[in-house]
Parts: sequence; C-alpha cells; structure tokens
Amino acid sequence: MIFRIPLLRSILILVAAVFLLAACVANSPFRWFASNGERIYYTGVNENGRRITYSGGSSGGMMMNRRLTCAACHGEDGKGGPHIMHMTTMDAPDIRYSALKGQTGADDHESTGHDDEHGSEYSIETFTEAVVEGRHPDGARLSRDMPRWSMGEQDLADLFEFIKTLP
Repeated sequence: MIFRIPLLRSILILVAAVFLLAACVANSPFRWFASNGERIYYTGVNENGRRITYSGGSSGGMMMNRRLTCAACHGEDGKGGPHIMHMTTMDAPDIRYSALKGQTGADDHESTGHDDEHGSEYSIETFTEAVVEGRHPDGARLSRDMPRWSMGEQDLADLFEFIKTLP
C-alpha cells in the first residue's frame, strides 16, 4: 500500500503536467502549423519565431489585447467582413485567392467588381505591393486601415501560398 500512494501521486502529477503543456501549446504562437504562411496568417509570427512588424493601420498596434494578425481583420477563413476595432467599424475585404483574382483596385481596399482590361490580378509581386506598400495591382491605394507589413521575401511567398489554400 505504501508503494501505491507515491505511484498514484506521480501519475496524477504527470497527467496534470501534460494538460498544462497542451494548454500552453494551444495558445502559443509556436504551436504546430501546416506551413509558415499559415503560422504568419494566424499568429503574426514566422517559423523562426520572429514577430512580423507593421506600421500604419487603424489598430494602434493591438487588437483587444492581442497582437494584430491577418486573421484578426480578415477572419479565420479570409472572407473578411465588418468588425469593430478601437470603437471604429471597419469592413475588411475578402482576401481569399478566389476573390483576389481579377481585382483591379479601388478606394478603401475593395474590388471594383469588374475585370481589368489588362488582366491585372494578384501575383506574388502585386501581393507584396499590397502587403508591404499598400497598393492594388493597378496602383490604387489600399485603405489606411490596412497595416503595411514588414517581412522578408520568403515569408511573403509563404503567406501568399497559404492564402491560395483558403476555401
């Protein structure tokens, strides 16, 4: 009987430690993701643990005590839509690749709803201009609500590839 009590206590401590570790990993930017692009989209942190920085945008750097991410505005599914940030209602656009194809640009970060006669659409180059410089493929400025992100070429390429997978 003396042997069983320490063994039971050890098992309970081990089980509690596993649950604690699982909770920490589930809320960590270092949890497992299928790709670097997915990690960046949902956490704003790349696979090397570097936080992706930005300037501008109307977020003021934080969103409801969380760091700003693509998903914070465009949603987990990339469909966007209206949301409130710092007592201001913003309407984030749909950034799924199916919605970006054929966009030609317009004021306030939305598609004009017509195809460009020159065939402009989001490529990795125009995606980079949108994310980093805040411009549509035709050069029109994105809304000032859109932050200008600072990330390397590989992170941008990975993010673009992930956005292509959003349903």
